[in-house]
Amino acid sequence: MKKNSLKIFIILSLAISSGAAYTAPISEDAAICYKFLNDKLVNKSTCIVSNGYGAGGSYTTIEQGKSTYSIETEMCYKAKTDEYEECGTSLNNFQAKFYYRDLFYKKITDMSLVTDNSLKCYITNNKKIDICYK
Repeated sequence: MKKNSLKIFIILSLAISSGAAYTAPISEDAAICYKFLNDKLVNKSTCIVSNGYGAGGSYTTIEQGKSTYSIETEMCYKAKTDEYEECGTSLNNFQAKFYYRDLFYKKITDMSLVTDNSLKCYITNNKKIDICYK
């Protein structure tokens, strides 16, 4: 009995420390993914986009071929507004930002031009990873 209790404790501890106990999947959808390098399209293919949330933020995972892109968005409490706001995004553990592209692959700077057909994109601050999906 003592060994079984220890095994259960270890398994639960690993699950909690890995975040598995704190995440909740929202969706998993087939999509088209677009990989850019220096604003030039270098790869377009089908992919799987998974979304979820957990304690303190949300996540998106993109599986494109043999590549996996893990995006985490942190939420921070703002006492002045008494609300939570996005306060940091990472892509494969590098600081990143979210943006949109149009159907001609141009970056959208005017948010009034964003539509349901716009590509949702993430780019690392060092510009080594630039991935979009729709």
